[in-house]
Amino acid sequence: MRRTLTAGRPCKVAPTLLLALFPTVGWASEVYLEAVRGTTPRLVRVLIAPMESAPEGALDILRADLVASGVFEPLLSTATDTVRASLDFSKEERAAAERLGADGVAKARWTLGKPTGGGATPPLQLEARLFDVRSGGRLTAKTYKADAGALRALVHRWADEIHRRYTGRPGIAHSRIAFVSDETGSKEIHLVDYDGFGFRRLTAHKSIALLPRWTADGRRICYTSYAEGNPDLMLLDPETAAPRPFVVRHGLNATAAWSPDGKSVVITTIFNGDPELALFTPEGRLVRRLTHSRGADTSPAWSPNGRDLVFTSDRGGSPALYLMDPEGANLRRLTADGYCDSPSWSPRGDRIAYARRRDAPEAAPGGFDIWSIAPAPAAGLPAVAGAPTRLTDGEGSNENPTWSPDGRLIAFTGTRGGARGLFTMLADGSGMQKVAPVRARCWTPAWSP
Repeated sequence: MRRTLTAGRPCKVAPTLLLALFPTVGWASEVYLEAVRGTTPRLVRVLIAPMESAPEGALDILRADLVASGVFEPLLSTATDTVRASLDFSKEERAAAERLGADGVAKARWTLGKPTGGGATPPLQLEARLFDVRSGGRLTAKTYKADAGALRALVHRWADEIHRRYTGRPGIAHSRIAFVSDETGSKEIHLVDYDGFGFRRLTAHKSIALLPRWTADGRRICYTSYAEGNPDLMLLDPETAAPRPFVVRHGLNATAAWSPDGKSVVITTIFNGDPELALFTPEGRLVRRLTHSRGADTSPAWSPNGRDLVFTSDRGGSPALYLMDPEGANLRRLTADGYCDSPSWSPRGDRIAYARRRDAPEAAPGGFDIWSIAPAPAAGLPAVAGAPTRLTDGEGSNENPTWSPDGRLIAFTGTRGGARGLFTMLADGSGMQKVAPVRARCWTPAWSP
């Protein structure tokens, strides 16, 4: 069952502890949110106050980010509710927010600096405050700075801070999706913000670039490039778009999976003519081979706690999902039947999404649908922890699932409605929508941490 956070019975925290944890906050207030498992959970209502000197579109971006989180119901201030465009929170404003049914009030002030010369973009500053309506206390105070062209990035950071204060988890407004597209006629690595904005091409090999994967810190993208003839692994900083070689062993080098702590990388590479999984250092040095099967072992993904790996193998005939530990031991099969590929482990640890090929007599046999399954427990327990759940409905072919950093959404590629596009849906398969403005064909998305 999907959980939604809302206001409820207080979980009191000593004011002295809150002051120690958040020394920049003027004074501590109770944080009184709890998870509600009822049939009609209520979203957290955050009143967005008028913003001082706000650039055009800033309020709309914040509202859209809060709605997209699935946690908040943003309320917009009006001229009659007496909530002012300032960074303080008076008793009168608190009373007005209570009448509107708000749980919190978000305030912001924008400042556009002077140009620094040489054609440089003037700096943009966002001072932000979040107030708790129940206590009247300030929950957080943040200041963000960037150039004026980074308006969306600043608002995304503020939205994620609001999300973190209410849920204890990072939001996804800052996140991006790397994927392959043939917009230019060649398969190149592209990038788009989680909300469909910021679409841009990162590579210009004019060759074939495939299978992007993010490093654990979200600062670089690792992908396979055929630019030099061999399928080599490259590392790319998305801010500079300057690739460099990472692993260039002869033969296939692909599907790099960074451990959650960033200290290890599992890669598909060739041993004795077979694609196998091997452990590498973050610098690209081979540590040890992990699999030794006849056939192909590919597409590794780490569990969030770093204790297990899920991967695809055809060692039993048809490709299926298997689990093992980072030493290559404790092997067990996860999926019982069907042609299964492209596993992706939820950041919450409770589900693994994957693509499964449809079999006759299903509609459109040969295509794929997205499924999810609970990960199998450790050795000595039953191999399959729970029955798999089908998430897509058989329209087109749906492949390459990847989880949002909060584990609430899944991005994937699909041919529904025509060409292969980039889509997102909730973890239960509902709320499906296409990521705009990606119009060219898309493959193998990877959601940033």
